Amino acid sequence: MSYRRTPSRITISINRRGMPWHKRPTTMDTSTATLPRSFNDLITQSETPVLVDFWAAWCGPCRTLAPTIEQIARDYKGKLLVVKINVDEKPQVSAQYNIRSIPTIMIFHRGKTLMRQEGALSYETLKQMIDRSIV
Repeated sequence: MSYRRTPSRITISINRRGMPWHKRPTTMDTSTATLPRSFNDLITQSETPVLVDFWAAWCGPCRTLAPTIEQIARDYKGKLLVVKINVDEKPQVSAQYNIRSIPTIMIFHRGKTLMRQEGALSYETLKQMIDRSIV
């Protein structure tokens, strides 16, 4: 599986070769983009709201939701930063936010939780929830 990162989506995980997410090759121009050192810094320091998709590779509903999350990242480019966190690879982050069911979608802005939803959603339902949350 190859890794791609766009300006509106960051995947926090470890690839098969064990390379940390922040050291992977990217097609994004990083000359003007700087990423915080930790997830907590990301959600507290980001000027734009951050949508976080807590998922796992073995989760069927997570795989079903993936194209929807990718479409949201494209549609809200510049207005919403989309991050996917694999709960198997980042259990400490999952525990910190009490993730008990996946997929779980959360939106943060300046450290505050604006939205939390468990389970797979349709594109339209998720879009409506995001619009209500980031107004």
